Amino acid sequence: MARELQQALTELLSQSPTPETQLISGSTLANQVEHIRITPEALTTEEIYRLWTAFQTSYRPTTSYQVSVVVIQATDAFSSNLPVQRRTVMALPMQTPVIANLAPSMVGAGQVLTITGSNFLGDAATDTLAAFDSLSGIAPDTVQATTIRVTLPTTLLAGTHVVRVQRTITYALSPTPHAGFSSSPAPFQLVPAIQNPSPVAATQGAALVVSVSPPVGQSQRATLYIGDTAIPIDERPVTDPVTSSTVTFPIPSDLPTGTFPLRIEIDGAQSALTPSPGGFMPQVQVSS
Repeated sequence: MARELQQALTELLSQSPTPETQLISGSTLANQVEHIRITPEALTTEEIYRLWTAFQTSYRPTTSYQVSVVVIQATDAFSSNLPVQRRTVMALPMQTPVIANLAPSMVGAGQVLTITGSNFLGDAATDTLAAFDSLSGIAPDTVQATTIRVTLPTTLLAGTHVVRVQRTITYALSPTPHAGFSSSPAPFQLVPAIQNPSPVAATQGAALVVSVSPPVGQSQRATLYIGDTAIPIDERPVTDPVTSSTVTFPIPSDLPTGTFPLRIEIDGAQSALTPSPGGFMPQVQVSS
């Protein structure tokens, strides 16, 4: 059989060789352990009708053959993998961290967020991390089995964020910590704070520059509240910095004069008002 195959391949290559025939002739098919087998196969009338429908031509096949598949062994040199020299199995209990509560739920920039729940502590306190949004986990200030305290990263902007508690795993043969168990995300709000000394001076029909912490992102929505009057501004131009610690608001010319509570809202997170003997602080004094 091998001789017949090799003769057929040689004749195929001698007759106006094409890229396809050259590829077939060089396939070493005649030297393989397996051989192509072509055997007659009887088809039912229904199967023949299906073939006619599939071909959509005037052909009417009356004889069918089954052709076997041949696995052609590669001739390229290769190197086998080394055998396993050491086996290490590490079994851990399924104790995923669970966040039950965040305090405060509305926290300011640079403040400490307290996370309570369960299964926060692994083999060591250094294995526990707090991950904000899609950022890498950071080491908390303190870690206990049911309580974590972590200072908010300075890179977070005002708005709604999520935090996860992660526990890394260090394997016996690798000193590098690997990702392990992670809690479900828990939402909280990072609220902005107005940094201008109170009372802030504003003039009807003029612009008011408000200093805010944390800095405001270029694409964030910002609204200033003077009493019950909302003053929104559009998205900043692309030429503005990526973040800015000041935001400029146009004061309407028909805004009433007087002293009012002052708030700023960034992406739905609103700055807090503090009660005082003179009213809520911070305040803005509007003049004509």
